[in-house]
Amino acid sequence: MLNVRKAKTSSIFIILIAGITLILASLFQLENKFFFLKISAFILAFFIIFTHKEFNVLNSLALLIILYLRPVTLIFFIGMAFVLICFLIEFYYSGKTKVKIPFYKSSMLLIFITLISLSKAYSFKEGLELYLFLILSPILLIIIIYNSRINIFEIKKILKLLIYIAVIVSAVGVYLAIRNPDLRIGSLWVTAMTINAFYLISFFIAIGFSLEEKAIKNKVIYIIFSAIILLGMVFSYTRMALLSVSLGLFLIVLRIKEIRKYIPFLIFFIFFIIPVSLHERLSRGLLEDTSMIVRYIAWFNSFQIIKKNLLFGIGFNTFAHIYQNYIPLKWLYAEHSHNIYLRFMMEFGIIGFSAYFYILIKILVKFYHIIKHHDSFNLFFCLFIGIVSILFSCLTDVFISRYSISILFWIILGFMLKIVYELEKSNSKQ
Repeated sequence: MLNVRKAKTSSIFIILIAGITLILASLFQLENKFFFLKISAFILAFFIIFTHKEFNVLNSLALLIILYLRPVTLIFFIGMAFVLICFLIEFYYSGKTKVKIPFYKSSMLLIFITLISLSKAYSFKEGLELYLFLILSPILLIIIIYNSRINIFEIKKILKLLIYIAVIVSAVGVYLAIRNPDLRIGSLWVTAMTINAFYLISFFIAIGFSLEEKAIKNKVIYIIFSAIILLGMVFSYTRMALLSVSLGLFLIVLRIKEIRKYIPFLIFFIFFIIPVSLHERLSRGLLEDTSMIVRYIAWFNSFQIIKKNLLFGIGFNTFAHIYQNYIPLKWLYAEHSHNIYLRFMMEFGIIGFSAYFYILIKILVKFYHIIKHHDSFNLFFCLFIGIVSILFSCLTDVFISRYSISILFWIILGFMLKIVYELEKSNSKQ
């Protein structure tokens, strides 16, 4: 493995990364390039310090997770560039000659069929960004993680880092919500809606570690972490997030007996500590809730659009630009279809939609099948439930079409596939 202290090529990669930063700044024509360059310099310096031992996929993914303190689109581009560069270095020094591409046919089909979606995009710049984050980045992450040297122990380290970041973000979010009770603030993130997918996956991973740990002290720590993250969701005033938590906990209770004793405490926590404003939202009738009316109409119109563009879709984010023609009143406008399945079907067409969800479902099925009898089943099952809860929440939102959630979502799926590979390899030796 390449050691930075001895590597003659490390300065080349530093220059390369700095160059990528400058190119991205100019390509996207940022209004405040100086601010962007300062942030990039900080990230670059941190990256060099953080990877003082070696450039590898593990360290680059850890950096990417740290960026979830405050997701910024262009910084994520740089983060993905770090991951790719570290993978190329790691792969070069591993002595391997071939890169394995999981789900090769489906991946290639998805890459090429969604080029049609890119060509149809109302805004090519928006379409290109979505193509990179929704299509190319997920496939790259799957390939990189699958072919990396990361093992199950190291995956657990990254998952713990994710929990720590989520706890910090949640604590800040709760503080801001208490200080600003009339506002919906997504902690350090831009919106209160998107951050809930981040909370969801982190919450269930924290629950998993509370079950995984043997020492009582560690169990208590992760239970506290789970509670803090749950509070972050509660104070974001998002109903679907709490419904997704309830569904996930119900599935965990059905499968893991150990957690059943905590259910009374969770019920108390949810129903007695939820802020009054959220109680008011929950108590409204469906027809009195403006957001639900907007969703109903968006779903109906999405179906109409899909029927007319079934094969190849209408293109990335085109809906946001044409939807005003489908509604009689401005307050009924929706930026997207408020349902990820409708959005992807509408934007990718049935072929791209099928390829995307074939890969996703195949990973989940493989993962669930192989973890049934593993020592870390409780943790892995909670990881599985975290993904399922996000997919459930996407019935009324489009979380995994947001760049930050899409990257995290597919990092977790990449970890799942890597765990499947490691366990299959271990089982074959026995």
